[in-house]
Amino acid sequence: MNLLLLFYANCTVFLLTLGYTGLANAACSAQAPSFFENIQAQIIVVGEVHGTQEMPAFVEKLVCYYAKKKVPLLLGLEIPSEEQLQLSAYHLSGGTPQDKAQLFKAGFWKWGGKTGQASSAVFNLMEHVRKLASDGHSVFPFFYGMSGDVIALGNDKEDFNINNDLVMAANVYARAINYKTHKLVILAGNRHAKKAGEPYSMASFLEKFTPVFSINFMHLGGKTWGCHGTPMTCGVYSVNPATAQRQVGFDAIVALGELHAAPPAIAE
Repeated sequence: MNLLLLFYANCTVFLLTLGYTGLANAACSAQAPSFFENIQAQIIVVGEVHGTQEMPAFVEKLVCYYAKKKVPLLLGLEIPSEEQLQLSAYHLSGGTPQDKAQLFKAGFWKWGGKTGQASSAVFNLMEHVRKLASDGHSVFPFFYGMSGDVIALGNDKEDFNINNDLVMAANVYARAINYKTHKLVILAGNRHAKKAGEPYSMASFLEKFTPVFSINFMHLGGKTWGCHGTPMTCGVYSVNPATAQRQVGFDAIVALGELHAAPPAIAE
């Protein structure tokens, strides 16, 4: 798979071509994109289309890069923070079928399968991080999503997106403060990762307090997993192509080819 990296600096576009094959389950010995070396911010936010394979696999590549450099790392996933105990237990486990079954008891894996957030690709990323840690690398995952008990005050006038993005930003920033020597790689829906033109996004809130490097993707379209319609129907849906010209508010745009659907980590 060839990747193109488009950098936005002072409205100038720089083009870099990368040639390496495959991202999913890539070995950490594989050559990493050179632009990783230029990221100075402690927090890196990667925007994704939920329910696809390629974007979590790109994050795996980024995690591998820092593991290889022996940089302490936290991987943030858009999953309710209240389920951190199950995540931590699995991360420290041997990854047996019993361990996996215990992890999947958390409610997120059921409803998150409908949104594409609890995809097999996200679980594969978690599993990759668990194996890196078992090999002695300093990498730990955390959940930063808004807890289900953060609700409106009895009316419908509150903007859920403001509440959600602000809480997520606070959760990520709290980790950054507590782990000053760590890089934080955050996988989020691409709306949350956008720093401009979206005044209440997670990344825009974060950048009020600390530098953030935000990455998004252009692609040729393809497929994603999700649930839509009334009555709701779950399955594979088409994704429209995303061009670089329409993506303002990111520090780098990574060009993928065609997207492939990632089904839920657990079947209904």
